[in-house]
Amino acid sequence: MPARDAARGGRTRLHRDPFGSDAILCQVYGSKAVTFYAPDQASKLQDERGCVDPVKPDAARFPNFADAVSDYEDVLRPGEVLYVPGGWFHDVRSISDSVSVTWNFVHSARQQAFRDALAGSSASSEQEVIQ
Repeated sequence: MPARDAARGGRTRLHRDPFGSDAILCQVYGSKAVTFYAPDQASKLQDERGCVDPVKPDAARFPNFADAVSDYEDVLRPGEVLYVPGGWFHDVRSISDSVSVTWNFVHSARQQAFRDALAGSSASSEQEVIQ
């Protein structure tokens, strides 16, 4: 599991994890604000070049973002664990200096999609991760 440390204000911008993977984020030190959007919000959150920045949205590039609704917002504190379901968009911001441990995994229910991704039939952005 990779350990991630971030200074106050550090951010993992809005994205969804590749290959339909799920993730578990364990907060060790400090706190992080998290915002989730359901997979059905995709048309409001991303285009062929990537995801909107929900903090500073580009209205010309993402005209439907104003209609997007976050499904979950919270602050993750030391000792807490957050489950990130596959396909869900998430934006994470360090409120304070922090240390987290994240583990991504592919559930057996999505194993064929994962195999397809490894074989080269996934989106180009996911292929960049493999390379």
